[in-house]
Amino acid sequence: MTGAISTARSTFNNRLYAVDKASSTIVRLAPTGSSWGKPEPWLTSPSATVPTNPLFMTLDGSVYLATSSSVYKYYRGEQQPFLFSVEPALESPRSFALALHAPLLALVDARNRIIVLNKGDDKKENGGRVQAQLIHAQWKNLQDAVIDAKTKIVTVLADGRIQQFTLPSF
Repeated sequence: MTGAISTARSTFNNRLYAVDKASSTIVRLAPTGSSWGKPEPWLTSPSATVPTNPLFMTLDGSVYLATSSSVYKYYRGEQQPFLFSVEPALESPRSFALALHAPLLALVDARNRIIVLNKGDDKKENGGRVQAQLIHAQWKNLQDAVIDAKTKIVTVLADGRIQQFTLPSF
């Protein structure tokens, strides 16, 4: 490990996860007092593909990385099949988050849309399928989105305002 940690990082169960850009691997750091310990390799498979410059990372037991054009999934140290493909193509992702109460991911891009992805399960079921693309004529500068599938509410940050609407069925 060289310490060249990417800006895509996240915490889960009191541990910090990040991409070590120099070695193209995912590392995990445990807390040590008011700091973080030494980075330890998290991936167990040497054949796993890890992007060197991911833009976003989110975790729920699985690790998800979003780049400018793709999404990658890892579980228990191994890369998982993830069949992400969207038309029109992904453009300058702005945020990436897990949906609440559902096996979904929300990816916001510069086309002012929310791309809703099925994350699959942890038993190597293929995830990444686009469930919906949400757009709204009033969104001129969509920055972030949170989906609560239980209440069917989508909360967005667009044009400096927080807006909510009901999640359409899909």
